[in-house]
Amino acid sequence: MIQNRPLRFWIIMIQKRPLRFRIIRRIGSGMRLLDPDGWSAPPRLAGWGPKELALYADAIDLPSRSAPVTFLATLAFRCAGPLLTRIAGERTRAIIGGSAVHILSPLPDVGTLTLERTARVYALGALGIADLEFRFLSGDGLVGAAALQIWFPGEGRPGFTAPPRTPRPLTPQRPPDWSVDVATAPDQARRYARCGDSNPLHSDPAVAALHEFTEGRPILHGLCTFGLVGRAIATARNAPLASLSARFARPVWPGDTLRISGWNDAEHCLVRARTLERPDDDVLTAARATRAQPG
Repeated sequence: MIQNRPLRFWIIMIQKRPLRFRIIRRIGSGMRLLDPDGWSAPPRLAGWGPKELALYADAIDLPSRSAPVTFLATLAFRCAGPLLTRIAGERTRAIIGGSAVHILSPLPDVGTLTLERTARVYALGALGIADLEFRFLSGDGLVGAAALQIWFPGEGRPGFTAPPRTPRPLTPQRPPDWSVDVATAPDQARRYARCGDSNPLHSDPAVAALHEFTEGRPILHGLCTFGLVGRAIATARNAPLASLSARFARPVWPGDTLRISGWNDAEHCLVRARTLERPDDDVLTAARATRAQPG
């Protein structure tokens, strides 16, 4: 049974509490400084239907067009525009560094929910960091929650505090209980972009070349990798997921093959993802998944 507890990055928890509006002020020409309690965008409706699910299924090679838990992260990012505009002026500068999602009941194939959105801004040296939290509500209460950590290279400013440290689950020092390879396609990023993330970092070599970590090539969307990993876990454990959280440690390029490994226990599955092309480097770390409860 899932209890109501605070929502924190990497380990999703849920807490029912009102969101408060905060005043922001601009720092130079870069990121804006939010007050210590963050800033909340006005609530809005977030909807989806057969078209959105078909695009997502095509983007992560789902055999069916039902909504997995990872779809909530894609829906959250699609609705994150006002938060990112307040923080950095434009969403195309955003690099997603991690995500967490949790649902209390299966998502329908067609739905409209009320969305509450909150942002908090931090810095580690020159790296600006924004933690975005999303709560999806129906008339009956909370349906699910999502968190995104967004990185803004070069946008750290004096006055920003470091992000809070959270415990990260470590994979056991034993062979995994299961491992599966998932091949990505050369056009995987193009297909995922149709889900609402048109950042040219994933399509334009000239933009990709501005970032050293891309090696001069467009990279796959982090939330696309997130969806592929979620699909692989659900298949390996033969059950849909109720939650998934992960940090995106290194990029994946379209055409890479993911090697996803899992360590099971009664409640959770700890997960690591690497690529066959760079087998010693984790691309997804601090990952934990829980299965949905039957019924």
